[in-house]
Amino acid sequence: MTGIGDAHSDSTPIVAITGNVPSHLLGKNAFQEVDIVGVTKLITKKNYLVKKVTDIPEVVREAFALAGGNRPGPVLIDIPKDIQQQYPRDAEGNYTPPRIPGIIEPPEPQIDGLTEDQLDECCRMFAEARRPVIYAGGGIVSSDCPVTTTIMGWGTFPPQHALALDCLGMHGSKYANIAYLCAVEHK
Repeated sequence: MTGIGDAHSDSTPIVAITGNVPSHLLGKNAFQEVDIVGVTKLITKKNYLVKKVTDIPEVVREAFALAGGNRPGPVLIDIPKDIQQQYPRDAEGNYTPPRIPGIIEPPEPQIDGLTEDQLDECCRMFAEARRPVIYAGGGIVSSDCPVTTTIMGWGTFPPQHALALDCLGMHGSKYANIAYLCAVEHK
């Protein structure tokens, strides 16, 4: 749970594959049954409960595409014990190994929910700010103003650079937190 929650907070793409009690015991409070799909709903992009062994290839393909697409994050696949113990069969009853098509490329990054006018307004406000500070997450590299990062953003800006303020938050530096708070207060 903690790893999935951290992946959600940090926008880290993971696919968690969990096992559960046999399908016929789901929802009956069986020994060691956990409604993992329900419990992790708020900290995953999507959850799957596999009901047929033949669904596994498509579920896996879709899960990996979702985990890495748009804003990356965790996806969970729960496979009941009876499904884990089955083998896919063709019409004649012969074992057919699952074929998982190649993972599709994630779509181009998007700025969720921002219109072009809103983005222009953000750029204008940043350009007019007296003391701008960039609060950078993973994947962003900037220059010409003080830069502080999240822990996941370490390495996105050279720590020895004159404008590097170190990391924010409880594991970061006091001066990075003060600079960020001053920037927010004085916009």
